Amino acid sequence: MIPIEKSQYQDIIPLLHETPLTTPTNAWAIAEKYIQGEIFSNTRKDPKAILFGTIDGTYFVCGEPDQAFINDFTSFYKKKEEERFTIFSPTNKWDEVIEDIITSNTKKMKRTILHINKDKYLNDVRYIHNSGSFDIHPITHESIFRSNYFNKTYYQAFWGNVDQYVKYGIGFYATNHINEIVSECTSIFRSKNYANIDIHTTKKARGQGMAFHLSKAFIDHCFQLGILPVWDCDCTNDASLNLAKKLGFDQLSEYHLYYKTVI
Repeated sequence: MIPIEKSQYQDIIPLLHETPLTTPTNAWAIAEKYIQGEIFSNTRKDPKAILFGTIDGTYFVCGEPDQAFINDFTSFYKKKEEERFTIFSPTNKWDEVIEDIITSNTKKMKRTILHINKDKYLNDVRYIHNSGSFDIHPITHESIFRSNYFNKTYYQAFWGNVDQYVKYGIGFYATNHINEIVSECTSIFRSKNYANIDIHTTKKARGQGMAFHLSKAFIDHCFQLGILPVWDCDCTNDASLNLAKKLGFDQLSEYHLYYKTVI
């Protein structure tokens, strides 16, 4: 696979519009240069199929592949045999391409994408007030270095570095009565028009509504920026789906994700 020059990234964006319902935010984020990553094809001249890759080994393919692209993609995949490799597939056609080349240590997962129903959120959710014994704050450099979960390592993996996240990312955290960080809601990826939500609450703080109210703060901030919050999870993750629907998200589409189990 040949890396596409960053000066060409703008020319790649029309390919993403071909599968708007299943294109993940990380692909938009790379093309729009919000996060670090690379874009590959088998040719730099008028590519018809594209592979997007983040620095942590998360990939997305799109477009109409010819046999030359499939051959190069197969070689690229096999070279990553001992590395983390997670790939989002936008269509059934791409499922077939990927399943023809995957190895025995690759698992398949069905995922769902949900987008916020703005009317539902504004009418039914936005004015539910926080009555819990916790305070909400925006994520900062200082909180990242205090966090045990969404910490420096996390942002280096998904954003390239902490500074890039602080510049473009969206996130909030909750503290308890002794100022411990007990819950966080952050943008694992963010692009010009979308921000993907990632949430973690410590076991001892669960059941207090923190994830709900942190998500509300996240959604409100997205609206202020004029971007769309996106919820993405495993189709069998009932807890995540229930929280999303409680917040006013509607199921938009489903897709498959393939990931290697590296020992």
